[in-house]
Amino acid sequence: MTIEKALAKCDEINPNTVDEVTKIKWLSQLDGLIKSETFDHYERNDADADISDFCGYDENNARSTALLVPFPYDDIYVNYLVAQVYLFMGENTKYNNYAAIYESEKDTYERYYARTHKPKEPHKFTWY
Repeated sequence: MTIEKALAKCDEINPNTVDEVTKIKWLSQLDGLIKSETFDHYERNDADADISDFCGYDENNARSTALLVPFPYDDIYVNYLVAQVYLFMGENTKYNNYAAIYESEKDTYERYYARTHKPKEPHKFTWY
């Protein structure tokens, strides 16, 4: 999924007045979390995109920039954005519903990733 598609799907589900820059910041934060909490703990496969230079997104990124989580798990972005918009608008019940969907999708993706990637070796300390 691209930045543009995530933004469009979010706005289709929940028309809102949250500016695009804020939503891109939320996508950047989400991919930063996914990178640090999931990708950085596993060795990369040959088929994986190189994310070593990932440093987030901002309003200067092309809207065609691909986000880090691939299909069929990429609805995580839409549900995260919709939840954040509802939180921003003070719609707590709707926020809780979409946040639960997002958490479930994130857990599913993390389990898939753990099954298909070898964990990195932990750092070993040498005592002198």
